[in-house]
Amino acid sequence: MKGIRDLYEASHLSIAGEDIVVEAEQFSKQVLKERLSGNCFDSHEAKLWESLFKAFLVEAE
Repeated sequence: MKGIRDLYEASHLSIAGEDIVVEAEQFSKQVLKERLSGNCFDSHEAKLWESLFKAFLVEAE
């Protein structure tokens, strides 16, 4: 999950014309949404991250 989260965060550093970065954002966003909706987090830290990131994903739509 950390790699997908890092990919999503890095995708926001793109510049115009970087289509592969846009695709990376769409892909990582979809994976994160699927994982968050599936409640696949176990640890306290992951649950905290989940609640924070869920709000961020909703705002980003």
